[in-house]
Amino acid sequence: LTILQKPGMEHMAAFLAAEGVDIVASLPCYSSANVEKQRGNGVFLDSIKSLQQLNTLGYGTGALELDLVYNPGGAFLPPEQSALEATYKAK
Repeated sequence: LTILQKPGMEHMAAFLAAEGVDIVASLPCYSSANVEKQRGNGVFLDSIKSLQQLNTLGYGTGALELDLVYNPGGAFLPPEQSALEATYKAK
């Protein structure tokens, strides 16, 4: 997700949408603190900006597929998908 916020990549989201590319992206958590701890400062905000940009283009809200992968920070399995999906949508 964060690559869409890097200089020179401003066109990439629109290009992917125009080509009908399905996106699978990793977002470690819905909590900014957890994402920043796992991925570094600024990653959460850049990820949210990218998700908003993709939503505007129809990803996750229309015909374009957007799947988020949850990456737990530790040696354990993630919670059940339906519960996790509901929490992500609420947050």
